[in-house]
Order: sequence, then structure tokens, then C-alpha cells
Amino acid sequence: MMFRLLTTGLLTTAFIGATAAQAGEIPTDKGSVLVGGTISFESSGGDLYDTNEVGRSTAFEISPSAGYFIAPHILVGGTLSFTGNGQGDISTSGWGIGPKVQYYFGETAPDAQGKIFPFVGAGYQYNSASSDDGIEETEEISATTSEIQFGGGIAWMATSSVAFTAEIRYDIDSFNSGIEDVEAVSGNQIKLLFGLGGFI
Repeated sequence: MMFRLLTTGLLTTAFIGATAAQAGEIPTDKGSVLVGGTISFESSGGDLYDTNEVGRSTAFEISPSAGYFIAPHILVGGTLSFTGNGQGDISTSGWGIGPKVQYYFGETAPDAQGKIFPFVGAGYQYNSASSDDGIEETEEISATTSEIQFGGGIAWMATSSVAFTAEIRYDIDSFNSGIEDVEAVSGNQIKLLFGLGGFI
């Protein structure tokens, strides 16, 4: 088991009105579209992370997402992710994709300024990553991870078009190294995400 706290540096969210005339005015009404994502950066050092004495480890993740309100309060969508990690001559890159569903609480009224929209959600993500140790004679190593995600948070409307967001998410992970005769390893992560959203 692995317990990890990850603070994300930026969460950018935009809601776009789509079909109904009111969809552009009411954030969580049927027909609205949610487009957003997260960007995170990590720099890790010390004896725990620099086991081979090659320097600090740096990592980033970009995760755009989009969703459609199929009914008032109910969002169905998906997420992409792109990751990179480097430490010394070792580099890792990867991508992920998966669906999600969220339920937003609160009154669906046109005047959203000052309102708080709590939300809960669940999702699944499949990730693939490859690692290169910088040595020409060795082959690139590939691995896959699957995540089951549960989370909840709030979107507070500072104005009628700008929201501050906060979310806590619990991920159940399964890691497959891709090496024959090596069993998959499971773990979990707790992620804390803060950000800013805009209604367009």
C-alpha cells in the first residue's frame, strides 16, 4: 500500500453553453459543456528520492478533461493525461485516458455569483508509461497502471463567470511492470487539488 499526498499547482476549468438557450447561463443545467484540466509539477530530493545519488527528481502532469451535462447536475465526460519524469540520465514519459461521471449539487439558477456548487464523482483511468535509462545497450521499459477514482469538492462562484475550486480525490491503483513473472502491485493515492475555473 502507498499513501501519497499530491498538491496540484493549477486547476483550470471552463463551462461552455451548448444546446439550450439557457445552457450558457446556468452552469450545471442540461446541455452545458465542461472543459478543464489540471497541471502539476513536483521536485523531490533527499535520501528517500535520491537513492542512486544522481540528483533531484522532477515530474510534471497535464490532464485536460471535458464533459457534457446529460441532465441537470449530472456530468459525463473523460480525461486525458500526459506525464514526464526525469532524474539524472533516467527519463519516463506516459499518457492516460479514461471516463468520469460527476454530480453537482445546488440550485440551477442563472445568477450564479456567490453560489457554491458541491460535487462528487467517480472515474477510471488507464495509463501507459515508458522509461529510458540513457544507456544505448538497454531496452526501453514499458509499464501500465489502472486507477479507480473517487472524489468530491466544491466550486465557489466568485463572479457569474469565475469559480474557485477545491477537490480531494482517492485513487486505487494497480501497477503492471510488463516484466514476465512479475505480479501486479496495488496501491492508493490521496490527491488534493485547488484551482480556478471560468464560465465562457
